[in-house]
Amino acid sequence: MEYELKATAGEYEVTGPDSVSFDKYVVGITSLEMLLHSLKTVKEKDTYWQWIYITLHSAVQAYMVLALSGKGPMLTYSGKPISDMVEILRNTKKLPKFKLDSYLNLYEKTKSEVFNIYPSESKLFVPTTSQDQSIKHLNKIRNDFVHYKITGLMLIMSNSPFGIVTDCLDYIEFLAFQSNNIIWHNEQYKTETEKLLSECRSVIEASDKIVGGR
Repeated sequence: MEYELKATAGEYEVTGPDSVSFDKYVVGITSLEMLLHSLKTVKEKDTYWQWIYITLHSAVQAYMVLALSGKGPMLTYSGKPISDMVEILRNTKKLPKFKLDSYLNLYEKTKSEVFNIYPSESKLFVPTTSQDQSIKHLNKIRNDFVHYKITGLMLIMSNSPFGIVTDCLDYIEFLAFQSNNIIWHNEQYKTETEKLLSECRSVIEASDKIVGGR
């Protein structure tokens, strides 16, 4: 997808490129980059917990979309059953515009049989109780920060506040390297994902020891 960045004449000068291109892989990687920055920063500025949850949510969603769109985007759409979408494509040869499914629905799909995109290779996600709770709870916390419904928000920090982050990183790692559903057209994207996941874990391990241990 491509978006053109435009400035109102005289408002400010754009010194960067005329346009910036994104794809599903880039969104996932940049989300992990911002998560890593937030994890490093939260030790000095605890209000960065907001950005830990927002960027983590963005990363989880990006890799869910990547893993569900191995043979095309249909599994990532909301509303119509997959069989209906296939019928529309067969008859019209062109998919109409669909909305991306919700975070929780995308998550459920990675645990269901529709995730068997490549029957002989695909692996469904089978979460631990902790992972299932963390992945779902992340959506609530992120929405609380993004869609303010109250004048304030207080987070109760546990002895191991990075538990949700670790569980969700485990999920991303599964989607990226164990589900066998993501096709890495660019080897650099795969390498960068591995590197960023490792760096996030290293920061968490060092920080968790200071905060209280796991």
